[in-house]
Amino acid sequence: MRYEEALRIAEERDQQLRATFGRYDIDDSGSIDMEELLALMDEMGLLKDLKTEPVEFASKMFARFDANDDGVLDFEEFKHFHNAAKDDAAGRQVAARKAPGLNRTVSGLSAEQLEARKKIAADKARAKAEEADRIRKENAALKARLQARAEEGGKDTNELEAEYEQKRRELAAARAQAKADEKARIEQQNAEMKERIASVAAATENKLSSDHEKERAKAESARLERQSTQKQQLSAHAAALSERTASVKAVTVNTLSADEEAERREAARKAQAAREAKLAAEQAQAKEMKAKLESIGAATVASLTPEEEAKRAEMAAAAAAEKAAKAEALAEANRAMTERVDNVGASG
Repeated sequence: MRYEEALRIAEERDQQLRATFGRYDIDDSGSIDMEELLALMDEMGLLKDLKTEPVEFASKMFARFDANDDGVLDFEEFKHFHNAAKDDAAGRQVAARKAPGLNRTVSGLSAEQLEARKKIAADKARAKAEEADRIRKENAALKARLQARAEEGGKDTNELEAEYEQKRRELAAARAQAKADEKARIEQQNAEMKERIASVAAATENKLSSDHEKERAKAESARLERQSTQKQQLSAHAAALSERTASVKAVTVNTLSADEEAERREAARKAQAAREAKLAAEQAQAKEMKAKLESIGAATVASLTPEEEAKRAEMAAAAAAEKAAKAEALAEANRAMTERVDNVGASG
């Protein structure tokens, strides 16, 4: 076969597939519901030659080609599905097509978690395949009824096909509307649930904030009360300490004053006794000197030479000077003692 001929055949087959695809793309979204695929395959005559049981085949292909789990196939994905059906019908092993997914490194899931995810996807694909088989059978029953009525009414094939297509599209539109309503209902429920959760969370947060504020106020009140009590205790302690200090100081001052007064009196007494003893000694010495002079007599005095008379006068002057000096020293000692006594009294 020439290349141009092969290309033409491929283009015609692609156009036919696109036309069939477009008949099942009811809302012109560029995709068809996966639940419509078995009915479409039945219409194309692909099911009768499948080697794999239709539901089993569809569930595997759904899991393989609906990678994003949105429940629909675009035209390119549909062509893969169509080719897989051709391969199965011809007894060829369907080529594996790795669907996008997450490995452990990327997702962080363990092998057990990844296996559980695969099982969930397989179960969902099986449920879709069973629903697709139900729709296929429903469409087949519809077509059989219409054909029976057409035969009774004498309708031709074109009229039968037109009526079938209309009914099929109506049923498909009703299913799509039901799914959209269900989706909207679920979204509404989810939104309400989120709102309730947010409300509960906000209420909880407010409650926690309120409780926290109450606890904080309570703690602050307790702190201020403790602070006030401590201040009162410190004030009372300071007053008591001040009172005890004043009392001790008064007793100490009185005691020291009495002791110092006794010491002052004793020092004054001793000083007076010393002065009196010194004065008595000086008086006794003077009397003794006077007696000696008197015993010598006037004659003795007259018989003294001028040198002796001078010596006598010198001795008398020295004795008088010594006496005056002693008197001055005694007076100075008395003044010093009086000053010390006065200082002791002032410091007390």
